[in-house]
Amino acid sequence: IQFNRIPPAPPDLPDGASQDRKLTHRAKRELHAEMMERIGRSRRGDDTKGLRICNCHPTETIHRRVYVEHDGMMISKAFDFTVVVGAGVASNINPSQASKGVGKDRLVQQQLNQLRDDEDTARLQKESTSCNASPLEMAERENIRLKGEVASARLEMQRLAELTSNDSHHSSLITCPAVEKSAGFVEGKNMTSNLAPNQKRRFRFVAVKNSLLHTSSKNAASKRGERKEKNALSAEKPPTVLPSMAASEVKRRTGFCDVSTLLAYVIVVCNGDFDRMRQKRTSLTWFEEWFLYFEWKYHITNVRQQDMEVAWGIEKKLITQVKDCKAALEMAMLQSWPTFASFEEDKELRNPQKWAKYDKYRVIQWDMTNVPAPKFGDASLYRATYNQYYGENCGKPGVGIQLCGWILLWKLWTGAVEDGTYHSKAGYIAAQKKFQEADLVDGKVIKFHNILDRGYRGNVTAFRADQDCLQPPSSRSDMRFTGKQTIHSGAVARDRSGNERGVRAMKRSGLFSRGFKESMSAKRFSDALLTWGL
Repeated sequence: IQFNRIPPAPPDLPDGASQDRKLTHRAKRELHAEMMERIGRSRRGDDTKGLRICNCHPTETIHRRVYVEHDGMMISKAFDFTVVVGAGVASNINPSQASKGVGKDRLVQQQLNQLRDDEDTARLQKESTSCNASPLEMAERENIRLKGEVASARLEMQRLAELTSNDSHHSSLITCPAVEKSAGFVEGKNMTSNLAPNQKRRFRFVAVKNSLLHTSSKNAASKRGERKEKNALSAEKPPTVLPSMAASEVKRRTGFCDVSTLLAYVIVVCNGDFDRMRQKRTSLTWFEEWFLYFEWKYHITNVRQQDMEVAWGIEKKLITQVKDCKAALEMAMLQSWPTFASFEEDKELRNPQKWAKYDKYRVIQWDMTNVPAPKFGDASLYRATYNQYYGENCGKPGVGIQLCGWILLWKLWTGAVEDGTYHSKAGYIAAQKKFQEADLVDGKVIKFHNILDRGYRGNVTAFRADQDCLQPPSSRSDMRFTGKQTIHSGAVARDRSGNERGVRAMKRSGLFSRGFKESMSAKRFSDALLTWGL
């Protein structure tokens, strides 16, 4: 058995070394580091004294590219490194076994096994017939058997010679340790092996042809410097926003009246869990992350992505993580809260003088609005998002408001959908039916009273869901309203003015007034829209 040395770390190069010497020196360092890591040592370890690997250990070839700087240029070259196969995690199910070699070695093993099986078969036949045969017959059989064994041995040796004739670097016929053991070539403990190949440099590297590349070192260094400055940790800088900032600045950037209102909303979103409220995804403070999220959602300042990166000192990926984390907390709160205000809350918080005629009704007003969208290149997507009423490609969410001021935003649909279709299939009518059956008043069901615009045509949908519907009347072409119809239409229009306030509150966010962009995430945009009504 032979042992191979671990390649040592090369000494430092003198000043003024050539390009080839630098590349070779770097390749030697890489080979040494890779070998040290594969035997369980540190890549930076320089002491290889006494470290050996036996020649029975398998090796593999890996492809790496090394980089050096020479005469103001960054130079790289690819090398093929022959290294030892790293040891994996030991298994307690199947014990480790010696290598069976390559395909040629396994074929040799099969030939040896066949010779052994033939010998065993002949011995059994001899034992079974020895008791009934005469001495002359036994001598003839033995002679035939010996001739057959000689012929088989010559044939097998010829096959083995043909298999190994192309391997000029092998000093013997059999080189796999497992095959040597099976063939009976077992050496003494202190004997020198003459079967192992003589390889002085088993672990080596070979340069790959036509792999030399040159890059401007100055430009690369400047780009790395710009990237490092851009992605500098904000923890090394003082916080950009503090709870002590002016109320006007908070209003300008987030839409909240002051810091107290912002923190109160955060506490409600986290359900009073201060550990959840102080969760962080970046090096910013927890207050800065919440402020970043509300600033993006209000979308009045730092509208562009690059402006946010400069203002907060973190990269796009981290900003996206902050958005998704806070949006997930808001969506969890939205799903845990009731969808509508209860009848008692609605009645207690509404204006009793303005809404006296609806004192015994559970009223909700529904309307739709537009969220601008880009002009998509795909024809089917363009057709699905174009709305003739608004004259643009857009999306259409539902906006509902109860008399107490409870505003809710419903799912965003494509702009081509009609108001009546959205009203019947969006799902809020079924949600209202389920809620009114659960929110009983003195054991009785108080139906939802839907106040809609003329274009909805929602009487049938409301009737099927056991609800009421109030809409302005319609008339045929060139027909004037009667006096009763005029009063009815005016009364409904007066009551529905509150719903326009709900739509205007939704449009306060620059994110929704500017609309959806192709570079945005549709899910993130939709979640932000649903939670904006909170």
